[in-house]
Amino acid sequence: MPSPLLLLPLLLAGPAPDSLWVEGAADTPAVALPSIAPIVDATLPALLEVRTAPASLPPGHPPIPGDDLRGEATGFVIHPSGLALTNQHVVGCEATVPVRVGADTESITARVLARDATADLALLQLPPRDAPWPHLPLGHSGQLRVGDFVVAVGNPFGLAHSVSLGVLSGRDRPPERASEYAYLQTDAAINPGNSGGPILDLGGRVVGIATAIHRQGSGIGYAIPIDAVKLMLPGMKAQGRLVRGWLGVAIRDVARGVEIVRLEATGPAARAGLQVGDVIRTFEGRPVDSTRALQGFAGLGRPGHTVELQVARGEAVEALPVTLGARPSGDDDACPPSGFFDRVLEGLRPR
Repeated sequence: MPSPLLLLPLLLAGPAPDSLWVEGAADTPAVALPSIAPIVDATLPALLEVRTAPASLPPGHPPIPGDDLRGEATGFVIHPSGLALTNQHVVGCEATVPVRVGADTESITARVLARDATADLALLQLPPRDAPWPHLPLGHSGQLRVGDFVVAVGNPFGLAHSVSLGVLSGRDRPPERASEYAYLQTDAAINPGNSGGPILDLGGRVVGIATAIHRQGSGIGYAIPIDAVKLMLPGMKAQGRLVRGWLGVAIRDVARGVEIVRLEATGPAARAGLQVGDVIRTFEGRPVDSTRALQGFAGLGRPGHTVELQVARGEAVEALPVTLGARPSGDDDACPPSGFFDRVLEGLRPR
């Protein structure tokens, strides 16, 4: 039997390949596809690698290579003075966290200026230096359309400066806890370690902060909309925590708004003349289509600021001014421990 090596020249000398297919010419011009490389180049200098406290792996999860289980989460700088953002669940209760900025290999210490557990947001301050810190511009998450491309940049599983491209898959995905905003949903790859990292539009502007993944769905990640973050930041910077607006009502969903089922006797709504059974339809002209919507509008409002509510009482509809109070402190001031893995959510439904 002939050696297979002896048969090779015979095979090569067989029918010309152009009888079965058409060879592409070497000089065929390539199709010019857009690249997100310029966005990545502009983003990486402002990206933070945040070292979280030691954490244990979830049951059944393969071990992470290395000697310890300290996590490498993500953050990003938003101001030349060194203000930066990440998730609260990344920093936990720590007063300071070690970070690496951009391509720097040495860690520096960032102070945690403010944190809020419910919003899952933490504001950091990098050390002062002579040169301004590289920083990312903030965009407008409300202008995104479902189907728009977005870019996720972070440190998944300790793989620094990883980039993924996807689309805005949906909006108004409610978080698992009461909060002032609903999540953005994206299929851009978000994995453990992406927590606190930027979600960018194709202009390189931050439109969200990666915060969670869905337990039962591959390619389902969630981000805090940057429009909500902008409303939270001034209070967090000034007071070290998020002070929420408060109406002092218990409410339930009804067909055209939310109905008041209980009033705090000395709360802002009671002082303004609202009554049990009133149906709140709008808040500062914005439709109130769910209890979460009203909680969000009020929570992101400034205590002491007077807002106008459209209220239906029986057959009458009237506009009532209400001066927001400050919501009493509660679980928002708690410090759940930090950890390596992104929050994993399940059972979310679109509103």
